[in-house]
Amino acid sequence: MVTITVDIPIERPKEDVKKIAKTIIAIELFRQGFVSIGKAAEISGLPYQVFIAELIKKGIFPFQYEIEDLEDEV
Repeated sequence: MVTITVDIPIERPKEDVKKIAKTIIAIELFRQGFVSIGKAAEISGLPYQVFIAELIKKGIFPFQYEIEDLEDEV
């Protein structure tokens, strides 16, 4: 487990900033392939479906398939 402490000079409630930061970090970890979508949702603290919606809002396709997998599905 990695723990990171960052001082952010923003005049917003601490919990709001923490929630946003966790979501941004989780999205980036997923985008770069460090964690699965389920683990990223867990890191963000968001329900799975809400996390998927956040990915889509940011233009990140939540499910990635290999060509062979897509051919098998079709």
